[in-house]
Amino acid sequence: IMEIQKFNRQQLREFVSSDAYLALPDLPISMHRALAQVENPRVREEDVLLTIAWEQGELTGYLGLLPDTFFKEDGTIGHCAWLSCLWVHPDHRGKSLARKLINKAHELYDHRILLTEFAPETKAIYDKLGYFVDLHTQTGLRVYYRFDLHNILPPKKKIFKRLQPVLNLFDFCANVLVDLISNLTKTKNALPEYEYYETIDTEIQVFLSGFQSKELFQRGKDDLNWIIKYPWVLAGKPDDMSRRYHFSSVDKSFDFISCKIYNTEHKLCAFLILSKRNRSLKIPCCYIKPGFEETTANVIDAHIQKWQINTLSIFHPQLVQYYRKSGSFSLLKKDLNRIYISSQTMANDLVQFNFQVQDGDGDSFFT
Repeated sequence: IMEIQKFNRQQLREFVSSDAYLALPDLPISMHRALAQVENPRVREEDVLLTIAWEQGELTGYLGLLPDTFFKEDGTIGHCAWLSCLWVHPDHRGKSLARKLINKAHELYDHRILLTEFAPETKAIYDKLGYFVDLHTQTGLRVYYRFDLHNILPPKKKIFKRLQPVLNLFDFCANVLVDLISNLTKTKNALPEYEYYETIDTEIQVFLSGFQSKELFQRGKDDLNWIIKYPWVLAGKPDDMSRRYHFSSVDKSFDFISCKIYNTEHKLCAFLILSKRNRSLKIPCCYIKPGFEETTANVIDAHIQKWQINTLSIFHPQLVQYYRKSGSFSLLKKDLNRIYISSQTMANDLVQFNFQVQDGDGDSFFT
């Protein structure tokens, strides 16, 4: 008999501190992600953060839930959850276990659930359930600055895994030439004044509030400080626990950098959170005053050069428009589409609301 166990904030805290958790061959959540979930300022005490399916004492599947608050066009507030990290044990696939876990989440959050950044095969599961609809599509851009074939190709075909040493050598040699060309052709733009901040302060909070009337999630100081303080991916080497968890929990490097950008009169004109994972760069949070797109891009470009970034992925409309037209050196530019799907009930709450999202909304911020 299959049983679905639910964990709220207190229960999750106790679970990851238990010997039973440590003994599991397949971990349903990493310790640092559990800590992040528990500290989420948008969590209600009764919210379920994790569901686990058990059969005869064996963990057969799990689904993570990230509670959130959304803001309707009329100013009223709704509560929802992002689905995150759905996993079913290989021996139990084909038994509708994923469907049962999703249905339970749908029930727990009053039929208001959503997700993004899902695999194509997972999308088929949601379509079959009959209560998910496409909520929003965000157009983005990926800019390739340096060769990264040893990371891009091996997941696509097994033959590339065997050729990894060759791909490493090719990337190294090609990037020596690419870096030389990039340095010779780059335009020396005067950088604006900018500052790094470890925590979001009142100046940033006031600045953000001027942009958020149309945002669906309107993240404030407490939300952003929580995200920066409690990442789901830690810098380090894989260990026994990370190998027992089937989603990202460690990588060679992972950093959040929050950055204020000022105009010539020392007034705040842009705020960014840069997310650097190895040599990939994302901008999960971005607010720019009109007319300061180039100023902001100059700061981003300086970090791309400094960190020798291979790929930049962006969905912020002002940045996408700027980088599409930018003549600065790159190897390739590729259009992206990020699809958000939600339960029909949540979509009904947002009918005719032309809302905006930040790149990091949902669990995208954390990876």
